[in-house]
Amino acid sequence: MLPCFNVGTGLGDLVVEFQDWFAAGGFSVDYVVVDDGSVDGGTRAVEGWPGVSVLRGENQGKGAAVAAGLTFSQGRVAAFIDGDGAYGADTLEKVCRPVLEGTAFVSVGCRNHRSESHRRAALSKVYSQLVATWYGLDFDTQAGVKAFHRSVLDPVLDHFSSRGFSFDVKVLSKAQDLGFGPVARVPVDPRRTPDSTVNIRRSLEALWDLYRGRGS
Repeated sequence: MLPCFNVGTGLGDLVVEFQDWFAAGGFSVDYVVVDDGSVDGGTRAVEGWPGVSVLRGENQGKGAAVAAGLTFSQGRVAAFIDGDGAYGADTLEKVCRPVLEGTAFVSVGCRNHRSESHRRAALSKVYSQLVATWYGLDFDTQAGVKAFHRSVLDPVLDHFSSRGFSFDVKVLSKAQDLGFGPVARVPVDPRRTPDSTVNIRRSLEALWDLYRGRGS
């Protein structure tokens, strides 16, 4: 599934890329596009496409969009990938492989932060250290590509309440608490870096959301 917010005109090309790639590999894939209150009309490009479902809602944040898409999905393996095109179909398949092959219940993409700006790299390092200290997750939790075995989703989403910046952390932490670990960690590199939205306010909101979610 693809959570989307004002993704512009490239969504159709991205979905075609996924469809062509996975069809060539013999995979049966249903695509769920979740529009998190976009105002640019970008998701309308894929409305009515065979094998593509479009869910629309008010802007509640990426966490709510991902939760809605994963709940709606039906396949044995459910995955989400950012709708901005930062990761391609080859990366999605690579992250799904451990779950498809039965070696993990949860698989995540882990980035090399050396390619980020100094400010983003510093913030990522602080965030990662707090995630490791407070949640016991000593790997990159924020890359926008993850895969789950179907058996994980209902119990994880059942115990999950956060819709803020800590969505990924809470899901991964809960999955491990429920015995669905260890998480497969797949090295990934974004093929392009989205425009930075990092600022002091958003950074403080992210840290507060992370802090208040401890132990829940």
